[in-house]
Amino acid sequence: MDWKQLCLEAGLSWSEKNLQDAGVSTTDVEPLIQVFKALGEYLELADRKEVLYDFHLKHLSALLKGGYEGVRDFVDARETDLEKCGLLPAKVGMLLRNQEKARSTLEQRQQRQQLYGQGAPPSKRQRVNVKERPSDFGSIKRAQLYLLKPHQSDTDELQQSKACFITGRPIVAPVRGALSAALLAPEFGIVLDACWRDFGNPTPFYFQQAHKLLALMRKLYPEERDRQLAYMEWHNETYPGLKIVLPGRSASASGPSPGSVEPSTDGRFAVPFVCGDKCAIVLEAKNELGACGDPHIQGLRYYQMLIGDGTQTDDYLEAMGHPALQIGLCGPYLDISAMYRLESNQVVLEPLTPLLSLTFDPLRQPAAMASLARVLMALGVAGWGLVQRLLKFAQPDVSWMQACQDQIKDQIKLDAETWAEGYEGSDCRKWFDFVQTAASDARALCSLRAAVGDLVPYPLWGQRFEELQLLHPGRNRLVYAATRVRDGVKEPVVIKLTSERYPAEVHRAWSDAEVAPKLYACDSLPGGCSSVVMERLGDRWSTLEVLAGEERQEVKEAAKEALARAHKLTVTVGSKTGIVVHGDARGPNIMVCRSGEGWAIRFIDFDWAGLHEVARYTSSLNPHHKWHPDAKQGAVMRQEHDEHLLHSI
Repeated sequence: MDWKQLCLEAGLSWSEKNLQDAGVSTTDVEPLIQVFKALGEYLELADRKEVLYDFHLKHLSALLKGGYEGVRDFVDARETDLEKCGLLPAKVGMLLRNQEKARSTLEQRQQRQQLYGQGAPPSKRQRVNVKERPSDFGSIKRAQLYLLKPHQSDTDELQQSKACFITGRPIVAPVRGALSAALLAPEFGIVLDACWRDFGNPTPFYFQQAHKLLALMRKLYPEERDRQLAYMEWHNETYPGLKIVLPGRSASASGPSPGSVEPSTDGRFAVPFVCGDKCAIVLEAKNELGACGDPHIQGLRYYQMLIGDGTQTDDYLEAMGHPALQIGLCGPYLDISAMYRLESNQVVLEPLTPLLSLTFDPLRQPAAMASLARVLMALGVAGWGLVQRLLKFAQPDVSWMQACQDQIKDQIKLDAETWAEGYEGSDCRKWFDFVQTAASDARALCSLRAAVGDLVPYPLWGQRFEELQLLHPGRNRLVYAATRVRDGVKEPVVIKLTSERYPAEVHRAWSDAEVAPKLYACDSLPGGCSSVVMERLGDRWSTLEVLAGEERQEVKEAAKEALARAHKLTVTVGSKTGIVVHGDARGPNIMVCRSGEGWAIRFIDFDWAGLHEVARYTSSLNPHHKWHPDAKQGAVMRQEHDEHLLHSI
């Protein structure tokens, strides 16, 4: 490969003049790049990545001649040897500063690799040096330093490396690898369903507690701490197994014991282990709306510090993303958010509920009262679900665990059973149990994340799929290729995770008519998502849009005939029956393959499909495509819209 291409791929702007000035031959470029990468990795281990570009070509050439080609060479480097290479004392000091930290970090990494093989989670994003405490983020100007900026590509590694708070603001697209919270943990989906889909039956106890919460939060409190303590008293009565404690205060057997060094903030619940507390719930309170600081960002920083600030973590928690809940309190308003670790000390917050008013009159707004009681019950079920996950991996404090189980076993059992009865089918219980079981195999979970490279949606945990890989890593689409093993037979499949209910009835009908890939499974998930497993078409298949000339026109005619046959099918969707529309019959969603003297056609991507003149277009409709003039966000879908898209290819 040309040396200039090597520099380009390594992100280096070395020119012929640079090489001449340094006395370096073009044949030495490749080994110099290897030294540069090894040096960068070593400095990252030493938390000194910012000085990497202080080492110029002359320094790299000197290190190469001295035999410093790998990370271990730098970890074991000695001052006298580096000076013999010709490095000035200042550069030697740069290299040796924090050398012990680099050695310790490298040894920990090697120990993890010995334990998990290649399954140890990779660390691709560097740690962002955040010195501020939660209370320091009273000004949004400080927080902006650590937020992903708008109008930046989510694949911009340099921009991502400067950010560690992913909160949905001001970012305009999901960061690569930042899953929807509902796909990271089913507990988050439970809260989403309670708020947005009215699933779950709240028990009388939660109606009583909702009345108490309304009475407490309507009051005017002179200080923030007064409101916070009033909420905590209510919370600890409502959720005896999930008691929130204040930093620096000793807790009874019913709560965890804070560590010796605690960040200054409102409160949290964690499971106390011998090897350190495991955070599950964070409370961030403001006395009134408009009070100084964003509770989301402050709570996110508190969570980041509690889980180790990216410097220490357990491999199984790294693989799962260490899911936790944040309770935000702004005067008489409450909201619940999901939090998880992306990588290093990059943490994600996704709101699960809107800001819920606690000032309404329950007599005049009974629907609001039922919704609040449902969300409060979901918080208890979800919180305890996360705690159960944490309890699977280490031995907790025995006295705490016993006291906790004595207090909550009857209530938790009642909550879970009552919740499942009011749920759609058995989806909640099924996926909750699946995740609790699959997460127990820490080795498999770590290996799975290492293979994919990013956090893995929980429906893919376990041993059902082999050779899992993300098909479109740069497109924020969760579509995976895998091999499914069933009855000892391996079959290639595509697994798609959607954020909405998938119209399996339409896909299955078109599949039976041989105009869509076979649909093997479609499961509804808590939070309104779906997990879809379908046939993976072979290498002979391509999309219609890649064809050109007469061949494209010939395939378009075959696609029109296939679409006409599909449009005649009668399908039952829910309680209604009728003909259906695909909704997105563009070139990328039409797979073609030569079959004899003709063409085989398979439509894919049925996310929007539904009944003709009944289903409506999604709000995410991209206006830049060549849609039918009547195809707009929220508009009714018709079959002629499919025909228009196919004709415009």
